[in-house]
Amino acid sequence: MAAPAITGRLVQRVGAKGMSDVVLVCGASGGLGRRMLREAAARMTWTRLMPVQAKAIPYLRAGRDLMVQSRTGSGKTGAFVLPILERIDRTRDVGVINAKDALDLGLTGPNLRACGLAWDLRKKFPYSSYNEFDFEVPTAVEGDCYARYLVRVEEMRQSLSIITQAAERMPAGRYVTDDYRYVIPKRADMLTDIESLIHHFINVTRGPKIPRGEAYAACEIPRGEQGYYVVSDGLGYAYRMRIRSPGFANVQAMPLMAVGETIADLIAIIGSVDYILPDIDR
Repeated sequence: MAAPAITGRLVQRVGAKGMSDVVLVCGASGGLGRRMLREAAARMTWTRLMPVQAKAIPYLRAGRDLMVQSRTGSGKTGAFVLPILERIDRTRDVGVINAKDALDLGLTGPNLRACGLAWDLRKKFPYSSYNEFDFEVPTAVEGDCYARYLVRVEEMRQSLSIITQAAERMPAGRYVTDDYRYVIPKRADMLTDIESLIHHFINVTRGPKIPRGEAYAACEIPRGEQGYYVVSDGLGYAYRMRIRSPGFANVQAMPLMAVGETIADLIAIIGSVDYILPDIDR
């Protein structure tokens, strides 16, 4: 089926020394506030509209994305995609939840931090080597869909910083221990050394012997706190295992977020909560 053409209409024009500031809005988009249009027009200088076929630029969608053609003082022209302000605007003040309700419902991760609480297990209860890395815990205070989006975007930047630091400090040698009692030996060692072969056989068939007892440990994953409750009877595998994923607790806040909102807003709320179905399909 042929992709529909992206058509638009001129909604703002401001003269500036023989040039015009133009904002193109798709005829089917709607919902853009005039304030945001004026801000966009103040930042960009355009001279004429540019008809665009959606099939020509795959990431544009008819009735949603915007495109105009700009002209510089030298007369050169170039296509430019206008930021999708509509999608940002309609997520503000939508799906709001405050810090108290978020805590009562057990929210963790970006959904909690978007309410103003800087709760991150990597900072509060450092594990692995997180205490050796320099990174911030992004927060927002609005508690709406847009705040959750902003927190996640900043968390990606912080994650890149952690990765960069880790790469710079990476020591030489194996990335796992060379104590073959707990890991699979190198194949070359297994084929030439009887002790390594024995360790390989035991690790594959039985696994390491887990002390009797029970334990709980939690870590920070992209969607919040993930906990592991393990009961051991002394064998090479858990007698009982329970994984506490963040998705179920986060999803139970959605009815509260959706109070007074429209059906269309529910789609934005679902996306901002960012749950994984297997986390809650139990």
